[in-house]
Amino acid sequence: MASALVIGILTLMPTPTGGDSTVGRSLLLTDIVLNVLLFMPFGGGLALTGRTPVRAALVAATVSVMIELCQLSWIPGRDASIHDVVTNTLGGGLGAIIVAGWGRRAAVWRRLGPAIAAAAVVAWNVGGLLIAPGVPSGNGWYGQWAHEFARTTLFPGRIVSFQVRGLPIPDGPIAATDALQAKLGATDTVRAVVVLTTGRAFTGRAQLAGVVSPTGGDFLGLWQQGQSVLGFPRLRMTNAGLRGPVFIVREAIPEQAGDSVTVSMEWSLRHVTLSAESRIGRKEQRLTLTPEVFWAGFLPFDYDLGGTNWWISVLAAGAVFFPIGLGLTRRAAWGLGVSVLTLAGGPFLLGCAASSALTWVLGLAAATCGILLGRLLRF
Repeated sequence: MASALVIGILTLMPTPTGGDSTVGRSLLLTDIVLNVLLFMPFGGGLALTGRTPVRAALVAATVSVMIELCQLSWIPGRDASIHDVVTNTLGGGLGAIIVAGWGRRAAVWRRLGPAIAAAAVVAWNVGGLLIAPGVPSGNGWYGQWAHEFARTTLFPGRIVSFQVRGLPIPDGPIAATDALQAKLGATDTVRAVVVLTTGRAFTGRAQLAGVVSPTGGDFLGLWQQGQSVLGFPRLRMTNAGLRGPVFIVREAIPEQAGDSVTVSMEWSLRHVTLSAESRIGRKEQRLTLTPEVFWAGFLPFDYDLGGTNWWISVLAAGAVFFPIGLGLTRRAAWGLGVSVLTLAGGPFLLGCAASSALTWVLGLAAATCGILLGRLLRF
């Protein structure tokens, strides 16, 4: 079965040992969604062989337990988790339920379709809320100056200073954690500035500076990769267990050692601005935080945002507006109307930036495709 082969490849292949380049991130929600989606075709395939949804779920659970045992005992770089077993089982059961109930789809969809469309609208608005700046929980925050982690390189230059909202951040425990949290709570805009002296050329990704909470993960991280500067600002989506974005400015760091560079990152409800200023000039990337950015958090890999990010609009169209159209396939005008109101009303109500023109076009096109597919499948 093709789905079983895909599961084997994605779960049993070794990965390099060590943590992410951005430490302390919780990706529970991302893992839940991906695990459910991974096992849904497997459960559907089992239902096609005559197994009931309960039996399909039991088979999925058995396969998942075997995978986790292999990851625990023999496969380098893999972490076993009971959460994976539960979500894989859920995915297998859902896939089997969908296949088993396919013959009654018209009657079921009459009740379920509008609920799915409503859930997509709610998810879009929740995404708009979760792209705002977030603050990790816990006290006893730590500053980090050019630390080396697994799968990263030690920065060969020198960090001169590091500030967040004008407060100096040491390399170690932040004695003024309360003062920093008070400053962060007083506004929805966060600004971090690090002054550095470049070192020799290197390969890989090296941390410049960061702030972490011992219980809540990263608050921010600034990195160098080649001549590029990367910034990880903590957003509420990270607090919710999604993979946060890494913003990038290319060709921003001089190749020559001994140059002074000022790297700054500022983020608010609407924008993230990442810049580097040195003898080669000022390089800056300003990105708008629109609701569609939230949907990139479900990707199973790290992603950099810089320049044209058209693929985010594609993700949002498929994840939100296609289900709206499919859910309201019996009421085509409603499907398109709800899509327009979602695109226009979400940012207005939530205070985040408005979606791009590309997202509007792709969103309405996806809703139309959902309506047409629903009619083709006789929902």
